[in-house]
Formats: sequence, structure tokens, C-alpha cells
Amino acid sequence: MKKIVIYTQNNIDPRQKLWAKEAAQDFLGMFPEYQNSFKIEFTEDDIEQLVAQAADFQSGKIDASKLTKARNNKLEAANSADIAINLVKENFITKKDGEILYGLTIGNSFSISGASCSDEDLFKAIFVHEMGHIFNATFEGRANTTKSKEKGVHCTIRFA
Repeated sequence: MKKIVIYTQNNIDPRQKLWAKEAAQDFLGMFPEYQNSFKIEFTEDDIEQLVAQAADFQSGKIDASKLTKARNNKLEAANSADIAINLVKENFITKKDGEILYGLTIGNSFSISGASCSDEDLFKAIFVHEMGHIFNATFEGRANTTKSKEKGVHCTIRFA
């Protein structure tokens, strides 16, 4: 059985752990063929180390790209088909001041900022959105998608 492993930082808001589990279950519920194929589990293994490597000490924010690439590289090195989620407390670095980056997906992993998603509905929407990228729900030609040089095929839905 494949796993959805949610890596959580120390002292993450316990509500966000619950929301993450519920959102993963909701997503799998949309696809009956996957419902019994994945086990959902939580761990704090190595998340603090990866966050430290991705931290920008000047801004106090996390580089979501570095964090997600590092997690995805670990999956690939282990030849794992699991899905990995980094749930962190800090905000992510953005290219423009005032922008918010809620989550970022690379390969079979994504990172989500608990600081940016403190509302249950928003958190779950972002979580499901990022899961959709892993399951290729944003394929070219699908309604509500666009193709850009920066993001590739991506949803046109805006949050907040």
C-alpha cells in the first residue's frame, strides 16, 4: 500500500494536522479507485533539517522550492511511490512583496505554509489543490487551466 506521509514541524497547530488528514481523505474520496490504495500517516522525521536548509534567515521565511525539491529528491533516492507533504509553520518567500505563496508541488511532494493557511477552508482548498497537481488534475486542455513558462500547466483559480 502506498502512503501519504505528512511531515510536520514541531509545535505545528494541531488543527492543521487534523485538516491535512481530512483534506487528504476528502481528495481520495473524490477518486474511489484510490480510496483503499493509500495510508495517511504523520511524522516529524527530518523536517526540521530540511526546513533549516531551505530557510532564508534575512526574511525569516522558507524557500518552498528548495524545501519541496529536497523532499522530492529523498523520495526519488528511496525509489518511493509515496506522496510526501511538508507542513511548515513559516511563510514562504515570494518574488514580490505582498504576494502569498500557499503551497508548491514538485514531483510527488508538496509543501504547504501553515502561516499562510490558518483558515480551515482555505487550508483544505490549498491542500486539495496541491494534491491535484500530484495526481495530474491540471493536465493541458482541462477547463480552468492555463499554460505559462513559469508554472507550466496550472489552475487559473486564485485563492484569497
